[in-house]
Amino acid sequence: RFSRRLSSCQDNVCMAMKNDSSFYAVGCRSFTLLLDSKTLHTIKKIPARFTGCGIRSLSFQDNVITIGTGVGVIMFYDIRAGKYLASSINSSRSVVLNTRRGYVSPDEDSMVNQRIEQAKYTPAIYTHCYDYSGTRLFSAGGPFSANLCGNYAGLWQ
Repeated sequence: RFSRRLSSCQDNVCMAMKNDSSFYAVGCRSFTLLLDSKTLHTIKKIPARFTGCGIRSLSFQDNVITIGTGVGVIMFYDIRAGKYLASSINSSRSVVLNTRRGYVSPDEDSMVNQRIEQAKYTPAIYTHCYDYSGTRLFSAGGPFSANLCGNYAGLWQ
């Protein structure tokens, strides 16, 4: 029906819609925009917990936005409370899920891949979703760099 320019966004990569169709979320380089679904006006700009991490995937689970990043971290933002979910062990820390090392296709002709193999590789989270019960989260992704080939998949319960 209509469109709106997102002037403050760079590197728009992903979007999601809340189940009741009241919000859209748009993932950008360092933040997530919450948009009113009727007007497309920005309701809230949610900064990422990690500067320049690149938001790569979004989903809604009730009033919580799950945010997958380009640095292998999944974050959880409570829309009602207006803040990231806090740890029950240490309330000054946010709840995050950190991915493990993914698979990078070995390419003996490429020095870049050899350096990646030796360095710690963390995959970008390009997609994620909850199961029907909302108790398990599946995530998948791969190398952030376009010149690498590989994959990652994880399941949290």
